[in-house]
This record gives sequence, C-alpha cells and structure tokens, in this order.
Amino acid sequence: MKTLMYLTVTVMIVVLCSCGKSEVKKACSHENLSSCAAHEQCKVAGGNWCEAEDPQTPCKKQPCCSSASLSLCDTPMKCALALGVWQRPKSPNEKPACKPMSKLPAIATVTASDLNFRKNPDQNAPVISVLHRGHPLVVRSKTANNWYIATNACGVEGWVFQKYVEVREPVSMHGIQIADIKVDESVSRKNELKISMDFVTTEPKQQVKLYLCLYPPGEKEGIVIEDSANFEENGQWAYSRPFLISKDAPLGQWSLAVTAYFTGSGAVDTSTYQFRVLE
Repeated sequence: MKTLMYLTVTVMIVVLCSCGKSEVKKACSHENLSSCAAHEQCKVAGGNWCEAEDPQTPCKKQPCCSSASLSLCDTPMKCALALGVWQRPKSPNEKPACKPMSKLPAIATVTASDLNFRKNPDQNAPVISVLHRGHPLVVRSKTANNWYIATNACGVEGWVFQKYVEVREPVSMHGIQIADIKVDESVSRKNELKISMDFVTTEPKQQVKLYLCLYPPGEKEGIVIEDSANFEENGQWAYSRPFLISKDAPLGQWSLAVTAYFTGSGAVDTSTYQFRVLE
C-alpha cells in the first residue's frame, strides 16, 4: 500500500515588473546549435544531428553517431536509431560495426498450408522438404513458367511455384535488429545446447519468427525448430532457447542455421554457426 505525504508550504511571491522587456529565444545558428529543433535546421546551421546520442538537444558541433557517421555508433541501439544496420562479427578476430543498410532481397512467404520445396522447377521434381504456411524464402529469380528459385530459412536452395507464395519487398531493418547471437561451442550428449539472441527495437510492437536448423555431421537433412518472439515496447531484449542433445546424437561438428524473419518490415536476417557434440 502506498503512503501519500502532503506538505503545505507558505510561499511569498514577489512579482517583478519586466517593464516591457521579454526574453527572446535565440535563433538556430552555428553559434546556437542547441536551438535547432529539426534535422534540416541543424544541417543548414553546420551542425551534426546526434539524436541517437542525445535526443533532448541533438544538434551538436562535434561529429557523432548519425546516419552520416555510422562508424561512430558504438552500440546496436545507437546504430539502429541512426538508421544503420549492426553488423555482427563473422569470426573471433572481427569486431562489430555499424554499416549502411544495403538493398534487401525480396522475400516470399508460403501461403499454402503445405508446399513442396523442390530441387528443380518442375512439379515432378524431387522434394527437398515440405514448407508450412508463413515460411519465409529469400527469392533469387523467377523463370518464364512462374517458378521461383529461393533459399529457405535453413539456407537451402530450391524451387517453389509462384501460385503458392506471396512476394514482398522489405521496407527496412530499422524497427528491430539482432544485436548479437551466442551459441555454445560444444555440448555433451544428454545436455542442453544454449542458443541466445539480443534484440534492439526502435519501434513498439515488433514481432520476429525464428527458425533454428541443426544439422548433424555430414547430413543434409536436419532438425528444424520454429519459434517466435513479440516485443511490445522500444528497448533491448533477450531471447534464449535450450536444445537437449539426445544420448545417441552423432558425435562431431554440427551446423546451425539461424534465420530471423521480421514480420513488420519483411526483412530477414540469417547466420550460420558450428558447434561440437561430445561424448
């Protein structure tokens, strides 16, 4: 139960006559950048728009994290606010960096309840796998007879017929991004492999569909785990998913393909990892 305390204070008010004088707000200029309230005003005054660094007084003299200076954005959230894309390291020797967003590929989502993902553009071609409604595909190209060559959420290339998919041009990746993905380097049988992801969201009500594809050594068919996450507010979020390694799982180096499909913007983020299963 909250306790409210009230304090009565007697205040003496002294009114001073300004005698017709009033305070004049300083105009936006290079000498008064703090008065620049809009991006274009700041630019004309020779300032740097630093909303990602300081949303209260964003117009600064010194260079800062901004859409014009993405290299100065040192956190995923600053990068996303500056309309950049946070590039995760692909090797232990690399460092993360904020990069401009390149053109995103077209994404097709499966509209049929079950769709055959085939090896060739022919209805009698061998089936690689069966895709379910909503599965995202990165479209590569289209044939004259209405077949799409595409990559599924596990990174496998195949063919789908145009009638059973809906193609969408992604808007951007700015509303939600993956800041980091962590996967255990090794795991013993009968133990859990831990997979975790850090997200940043700059817009409310963001949703992501996740596909985790685990491949045993030398196998082309793997285990596909589908999951999703919803983020109601802006901020930084964590997702984790343990996967139990069975007692008879093949030993050696496994592959893991991770695909995040951001349903709001239509963008897709993919990564691949390696981990070892031990006795």
